[in-house]
Amino acid sequence: MTNILFICTGNVSRSPAAECILRTMAEREGRRDISVASAGTHNLSGQPYDPQMIATAAKYGYHMEGHALHMTPEILQQADLIFAMEFYHYVQVQKELPYAQWHKIHQISQYCYGEVFNIEDPLFSDTEYDFAFRQIESCCKIILNHLPPNSSS
Repeated sequence: MTNILFICTGNVSRSPAAECILRTMAEREGRRDISVASAGTHNLSGQPYDPQMIATAAKYGYHMEGHALHMTPEILQQADLIFAMEFYHYVQVQKELPYAQWHKIHQISQYCYGEVFNIEDPLFSDTEYDFAFRQIESCCKIILNHLPPNSSS
């Protein structure tokens, strides 16, 4: 089982969208060897997901629901791959993990495109929800394609 964790600021928009997208893609491909979760660097635990991101996900055929979860050392240590939406999140994850586990932390843009840039938060920037969602969806396709084939098929 490969445990994948997405990280953003509050876990109400970008990282839960990534969790929803990758989980849905994995299910559609019959990949039962992948576990997907998300969390936020800021403690907004229990806050509902952003309604506008939920609507954007639905527009593209994804069902997104849930509440924010705060990033904890335990959650981070359980993950095999951690994808940060921004460099700030990458650094926050590093602060919570021992150096020996830093190899599993990736800024999502660098992992997917070999370029470092932030997936901007549509809640607090001029970034359109559709643009952020499509960036995340594109990254999730790449991540899924980079994972080893399902050995239980």
